[in-house]
Amino acid sequence: KLVDMLLPRFDAEMVVVRRRRNFQRLAAQLDGVLEVVGAPLPAGCCPLFLPVRIPDGAKRDVMQKLHALGIDAIDFWGIGQCDDDFPEVAALRRDILELPCHQSLDDDAIDLVAHAVKQVVAHA
Repeated sequence: KLVDMLLPRFDAEMVVVRRRRNFQRLAAQLDGVLEVVGAPLPAGCCPLFLPVRIPDGAKRDVMQKLHALGIDAIDFWGIGQCDDDFPEVAALRRDILELPCHQSLDDDAIDLVAHAVKQVVAHA
């Protein structure tokens, strides 16, 4: 199986350490700029991305501007059901944008993401 071939090539402990460090580094740089959801990071959490709240319906615009700067922000929560029954979920779907903080990013890349977000938010 493909999984059996790939799994031994990954250092799971390193993935957790890098993702946590990247999340914390990016969250610290965006403190006071945007609301970071999930910070501080709970023990044992291994985030794939850093969720930030983009208010006032500006999420799509911010995401497009980040893409133009080469930042792969995603709208992970944007599609779903049950929003009428759960308004708090609807608010998350409307406002949350996910920023990359995965293990493949080094400190320079995280700093680049933070700089781009600050630049875009300042002009939004």
